[in-house]
Amino acid sequence: MSMTDISSKIRGGIMKNVVVDRIWRRFRRSPQPDPTLALVTPTEALDAAAQLLNNACSRSVAVALWSNMACRPLAALLYTASPAGNAGAMPWVRSTAASLHHPDGWNAATDACAEVNPLLTEWLVPEGFDHRQRLSIAEALSEATHG
Repeated sequence: MSMTDISSKIRGGIMKNVVVDRIWRRFRRSPQPDPTLALVTPTEALDAAAQLLNNACSRSVAVALWSNMACRPLAALLYTASPAGNAGAMPWVRSTAASLHHPDGWNAATDACAEVNPLLTEWLVPEGFDHRQRLSIAEALSEATHG
């Protein structure tokens, strides 16, 4: 194999990687469908929450560790933001998830969920969790919704 052959193979491989990188970046920037818009039941919200957390697990070890405990709180937020709830969609879920890093954020989220369905408050706030555990869940929710 000559140096010209090797050089053209290297350039071809580099060009292929550049094209793949550009496509991937374009895909990542493209708007993803809003999962809240199709939710009709809390069970569907659980499925959507599990999918969002599963996708985030590949990007974050913290999400992988807390995804099981974060599923119901995320489902509560998704259902609350659905057309059956306050219709705030994913922007509301993202801002609410970000606010959960503060104790007042949990109170506001609990109130919003209670307005839609009082049973959602049981999903949102796991009983007996201390501040650090709630922060870990809040981080998992933020990662899953901002992915």
